Amino acid sequence: MHVGSVIRAIGKPLGLYGEQELEALHQAWWAMWDARYMVKKIDRPSYPSRQNDCALDFNSTNSGA
Repeated sequence: MHVGSVIRAIGKPLGLYGEQELEALHQAWWAMWDARYMVKKIDRPSYPSRQNDCALDFNSTNSGA
């Protein structure tokens, strides 16, 4: 579902990028979400802030710096 939005965002076809890297990022994201941040029901008031916290943590610990 997200392929079209990624193509529009980067303005290039995804054939230029390897699928393994993207899938590895997805797996790493889900592992962090499951281990530290998961909120089982999306309609819970805490869901958006927990998702944001996970994104910040994931990006800061996987920045490659």
